[in-house]
Amino acid sequence: MNADFNKCFDRATLGKSSYPFQREFATADRLPHLLRAPTGAGKTASAIIGWLWRLLQSGKSTPRRLIYCLPMRVLVEQSAIEASGWIKNLGLEAKIGVHVLMGGIDAEQWYPDPVKPAITRTHDR
Repeated sequence: MNADFNKCFDRATLGKSSYPFQREFATADRLPHLLRAPTGAGKTASAIIGWLWRLLQSGKSTPRRLIYCLPMRVLVEQSAIEASGWIKNLGLEAKIGVHVLMGGIDAEQWYPDPVKPAITRTHDR
């Protein structure tokens, strides 16, 4: 199962290898409540690519929606760009939506299809 996640991570990131903590996150029996790693270590990739793999490939119980609440607007924008790129690289644009909910931005319609898997980013003031 780790090999499958490694292939998924490689494809999503266009050739980067996953770290052990990223594989552990994706392949754990249950999603962890806390992911502690230094800035720049790949926490966003862990959460998003790990969630995508769990949802679509692993057969493990995984929520349909991944919601991020981040403290800074720039982090919301950056993670939405990364998520969209990984989803595109995996060929999942038709299956997985990426939505940003943030003041001053016209939010596209994210709520009409609650069954469709999606990643939502929001800014916490």
